[in-house]
This record gives sequence, structure tokens and C-alpha cells, in this order.
Amino acid sequence: MIDPRIIQLTEISALEIPDTDRYRYKCRVQMASNAGEPLLQRDLFARMQSHWLVELKNRGDCTISITFCYREGDISQPWQEAGTVAFSTQESLNGDRNADLELPITTWSQAPQLKLKARLTQSSSEGNSSTVPQFSSSTGSRPLEAHRVRGQPSGVELPQPVDLTPSEEVIIKDVWNKLRAWKELQMEKFLKRLLLEEPELEYLLGDAIDSIGDSFYELFDYAVHQLQPETQAIVGEPLMGVPPEKGTGLEAIEDYGKLFADVGMRPEHWVKARQVWMW
Repeated sequence: MIDPRIIQLTEISALEIPDTDRYRYKCRVQMASNAGEPLLQRDLFARMQSHWLVELKNRGDCTISITFCYREGDISQPWQEAGTVAFSTQESLNGDRNADLELPITTWSQAPQLKLKARLTQSSSEGNSSTVPQFSSSTGSRPLEAHRVRGQPSGVELPQPVDLTPSEEVIIKDVWNKLRAWKELQMEKFLKRLLLEEPELEYLLGDAIDSIGDSFYELFDYAVHQLQPETQAIVGEPLMGVPPEKGTGLEAIEDYGKLFADVGMRPEHWVKARQVWMW
């Protein structure tokens, strides 16, 4: 019988690395079956910052080995292995949907407290989250509306609001207004990470995934507009198609909560979405 679960390694980072910019880092990831048969090997890109978003999948449990490498100096210097960690996905997940592992590497003298942090997820459907489609930037179509069941409460529980000081509100508005010029890039990055964290969303959203980026963007924009609205004055706003079009019925934060609930998002997905956006 084929195991319906998809095990996915979504993130790797190194903690307690040397406090210097003299080093470059990379990782080599290997997956093997429980019987020891090789499944895949992937070398992650070299970086100054020791953090990688990964998208490696396997159907069913396996053993994962991660070798952490470093290079001191320029490209003429050889790569060195700081150490290797290995773990079983079955033992690490232990029936949970997500697991954050911290595994020590004690063989590199320059970083005696070094740890590799790995994030695992499992889902019952694979989907095609290895790619994120190009999200429509049209403000005239709202494919998600077809998924709504108007007049029926969804019962979604939104995360509790966070109290902000006036200074924090100004900072948030200023940062958001700068990000608006990079709408497509920011929303693609956000959705890529969200689907890595919650792969079942791709199955739940179905065809709506092609327009979900615009709806998330409008929700975030609407929320920011509520901070000190008397100071809101964005010259480029008419060109961006926001605030949301009137007549759609989406005129409050709760309306967006009901919309996303009707296409399958649950409260725990909202919590994860907020964590991903803050990240």
C-alpha cells in the first residue's frame, strides 16, 4: 500500500555560528529510505547568512542527513565540513503535522555551540507546491467570490489584535507604503513560505490559489489603512487598485476572514499566516 503522507523538509538554519563575515556556508542534504536506499541528494546554495528555505519531499517516512559546510575567505579557499546530523522523520514528527528540530554539531572548534535547526511538515496530499503560479494583478476580477456562501457565518476565529503605540503604527505604515511598489514580489514570497509551512492549503484552495495573492494583499492593505487613517495620503494609490473595490461586500476585516474561511482556511492557518508575514 502506498503511503499517502508527504514528508517535506522546508527550512534549515544554523545557530550559534561565528560572529564574523569571514565565512560562507552551505548544506548538503541527503534522503534515504528506512532500508538505507538513497533517495536524493541536494546541495544548497552558498550563503553568508546560514538560513535556507528548502522544498524537498518524500512520500512516506525516511532518514535525512544534513552536512553543514563552511569556507573561510574567498572562492579560492576549499570548503570544509563542520559536521553532519541525521534524523528519522518518523521519530521526529511522531504523528504531529510539524516539527522543529535542533541538532548539535560539536566538531567545529570555531563554533562549539553550533546547532542545525530543521523544520519538517507532513500532509496527506502533495499538490504542486514546488512552484507558485504567477498571481493575477488584475483588480477587476475576483475569482474567490465564486467560493463564498453569502449570508452563512463561517465561525472563523481571527487572531487577537496586538496593541500598538503611535510610534509603532507610523513605522508599520511607512514600511508598508514602501512595500506596495513591490506588491507581486512580496506576495509571491509570502505565499511561497505559507505553502511550505501549510502544504494542505494548496489542496484546500484549489483554483482559488490563482487569485489568493490579491485577496491577501487587499486584506493587509485594508488593515494598515485602519492605523491613523487621518494621516493616510498615498499619491500612487489610485494606480494600485486599492482600497478594495466597492460593491464586493469586503469592507471590513471580518469580511475577509469569512471569505478565506469559505475557501477552506481554518483558524490555525490564520495563525501560521500571521507568523509567516511577521517573519
